[in-house]
Amino acid sequence: MKRLFATTALAATLATGAFAATSGQLNMLQSYLPTVDVELLSEAQVDELLVIATSEGSDADKIDKMKAVVTARNALNVEPLTAVEMGTIKNVDPSVDFSLLTDAEISELRLAIAAGDNDAIERTLSTLTANDTMVEPADFTEVEEAKILNVAPNADFSKIDAVESRQIRAALTSGDDDAIESAINSALAS
Repeated sequence: MKRLFATTALAATLATGAFAATSGQLNMLQSYLPTVDVELLSEAQVDELLVIATSEGSDADKIDKMKAVVTARNALNVEPLTAVEMGTIKNVDPSVDFSLLTDAEISELRLAIAAGDNDAIERTLSTLTANDTMVEPADFTEVEEAKILNVAPNADFSKIDAVESRQIRAALTSGDDDAIESAINSALAS
């Protein structure tokens, strides 16, 4: 009976979008995914990972499911948005240029659409800086800046455009050192 109440409370919290991970929960996720910087994951990703972490099953099964969640957000060849999905997004922001969305952003938007959470769609869209030609250093979080500076100590953030910044974020989220280095070096070389 306690499990039913806990599951119901968790589902209600997730449905309202009010779920915020504590540092203890982030540490728990980090123990399952030691090569992924969970602080760089989106709130939707963390929410999904917490549901998996607290579900029944072996740790190995949980790790496999969690890796699939992180990889799905950053994998190449994500299915294009459907006409219905684009219509839902256009209802929130009619000015969206779908051609500029990264795979990670498409995945984030899909999660928000599936949850019926227009606020989450709006939050995801608000992070898109596709209309800006340059990204200010403040556009990266302190954690992201530190990761970038670890790879490129003399990085000039003013040279990183909107599309490149989203590619760097996707690489940082993946935890793949080669992808991170490649995205950063590619952005700084242009």
